[in-house]
Order: sequence, then structure tokens, then C-alpha cells
Amino acid sequence: MPVSTDAVVLGAWAPLEHARQILDIGAGSGVLSLMAAQRSHAQITAVEIDIPAARACAANISASPWADRITLYQGDIASFAAPQTADGFTGFDHIICNPPFFYTGQKSTKAGRATARHTEYLPFNLLAQQLERLLAPKGKISLILPLESLPDWRKALAQHSHLSLTHQCEVISVRGKAPKRVMQLVQHPKDTAGPSQSSQLVIREPDNNYSEQMQALTRNFYLFMT
Repeated sequence: MPVSTDAVVLGAWAPLEHARQILDIGAGSGVLSLMAAQRSHAQITAVEIDIPAARACAANISASPWADRITLYQGDIASFAAPQTADGFTGFDHIICNPPFFYTGQKSTKAGRATARHTEYLPFNLLAQQLERLLAPKGKISLILPLESLPDWRKALAQHSHLSLTHQCEVISVRGKAPKRVMQLVQHPKDTAGPSQSSQLVIREPDNNYSEQMQALTRNFYLFMT
């Protein structure tokens, strides 16, 4: 699975700097876990259900400078138990997720890519439940979704969890076009203050160059970004 722009912008946008324990749900090749390690001093747990993807994730973690801070769990998130530690840790203070989002449409002939992209492998109702289960008090969740998936995600979040949206960022591929992706920051309701915030991220200008906003956000992750 190639590294997607979705993963890069989410990994750069999520407020991870002060997190101590980070969970990456649906880690794939491990790019979000590696970005989280680069941006924080946290211990990171990567969860990936697909066996070939988990093998690739393990190889990428081992080849990185942060292998001692990233733990890989191969399996279903519903069967994953948050580790218990001596200091009483029972949840993650940040969860990052680039979830499957296609309900319909032709699936990839590659099983791993189909798992990564179709919600039958991680339906929104199950995702909402697991996010609430694994999130520590005062914890935060960062995720990215296609705009057309938002109604289903909002419904699942409302019906299957007590979590609340605190910030939504519309992702615009080219300035002047309509947004096709949204990034969200979600928390326990008691940790929210006031109405949710909104913002926009423009990836490219009409001349196809990266916007100054995109360059500032991602220059630490793209080798060619000036």
C-alpha cells in the first residue's frame, strides 16, 4: 500500500507533541506510527489486522530510529486490550486513525488494500465503540475521512459512543475546489469547552505547487519539500 497524502496530512496535523501513549488503529505500513514517533516522545502502539501489512509495518518500524518506542499488535482492534502499567495506565491519551471508509463500490483484488479501504472490515459503529473504550480521560482522537462519509460517521459517533467533535479541518486538494476530506479532533464530552472549531487546509495552488500552508505543515516529512 503506498503512503497516501491522507496519512501524511493527518500525521502532521494531529496534536501529538505532548502525548505519552499513542494508539494507531489500522496502522497499515506504519507511516502514522512513525510520524507520531518523530513528533513526540510517546510510546506508540500500532494495531493492524492484515497479516502482510503487519509484516511490512514491522519491517518499517525495525528500520526506523524509533523501534524501541513502537509496539505492533497484529489483530482485530475489538480484541485488543489496552496494556496495564505500574503507573495505572488504562487508556491512550491520543488515538490516531485513517479508517476504512468505502461502504459500496468495487473492492480491490488485493485483500490488504480492500481491508484498508472498506468499512465492512471496521464499520463506523465498531470504530466509535473502540475509540471510546480505549481513550484515556482527557485523551484526544485524530482521524481523517472523505466528506461523503461524514453523515454515517456522525450517526455512528452519536449512537455508539459518548464522544464529541471539538475541531474539524476541511482538506482541499487544490485552492478553489470543494473539500473532499475532513480531519477531526474528537474527545470525551467533559473535556470539551465551547463549540467545536473549524479550519481549512489547502494542499496545492492552481499552478500545482504545494501551498505555503501545506509546506509548513509537512516539510519535516517530505524530503523534497523546501
